[in-house]
Amino acid sequence: MRSLSDNERRILELVGVGYSYEEIAKMEEVPIGTVRSRIHHARRRLEQLLKDDE
Repeated sequence: MRSLSDNERRILELVGVGYSYEEIAKMEEVPIGTVRSRIHHARRRLEQLLKDDE
């Protein structure tokens, strides 16, 4: 997780503890599309990092 950017890490943490995309958008003061995009990119990056560690 340390290899992720601060935005990527934060967004995954917020999703992980159960916040909805709408709640995250309000907390981060960004459009919901930005939340979706960050989540998508963070998950793909984390997946790649985990594969690289294997």
